[in-house]
Amino acid sequence: MLFLWWALKGLSFAEVWQHARKANIGLVLVSVVVATATFVMRVFRWRLILRADDGAPVARLPMWHAIAIGFMANNVLPFRAGEVLRAVAINRLAPVKFSTALSSLVLERLFDGIAIISLLFVGLVTAGIPATTKIGDIVVADIATRMAILCGLLLAACAATLMFPDFAKRAIRTLVPSPRFGDRLADFVDGVRSGVQALAS
Repeated sequence: MLFLWWALKGLSFAEVWQHARKANIGLVLVSVVVATATFVMRVFRWRLILRADDGAPVARLPMWHAIAIGFMANNVLPFRAGEVLRAVAINRLAPVKFSTALSSLVLERLFDGIAIISLLFVGLVTAGIPATTKIGDIVVADIATRMAILCGLLLAACAATLMFPDFAKRAIRTLVPSPRFGDRLADFVDGVRSGVQALAS
């Protein structure tokens, strides 16, 4: 309720109602259909990445509910916290570990980032934009480079966790002073491996 109040703070409902009455109902319905269709596509994409604890595909309906819950939360929560809520929701609605769900969302966002960087690269090459062009105080070329490095590091971390899980577990148990907490983090690695298993296909 607090975040909902924060999101709506200072909003004039009378003004919103006036604009709503002038809206083109046909275009509103089309926009609702198009926006909802993206959820359908997200269900199919997420289903390719995420698997249940027994390795079976997750049912589509729980995925639909989890995606809807996550995007609803993103409308009122800061820092796209709805993504974490999406992982919590699928953990409650289907036999999927939270760590597996969360790592699958990291992988999904990683693919999104690679796609965005690729489009940005194509735009920079084909649009004739000088390499010294700035957004604010940052050079566009530097932005693309930093994003590419970040995506590369994340992809390498996912691949390393997938290929060397035993080494990752030993490293965690060695570096973490608390044995109990170290064991929990090591168990989290198994969930991460399940979440990034799509990289092996």
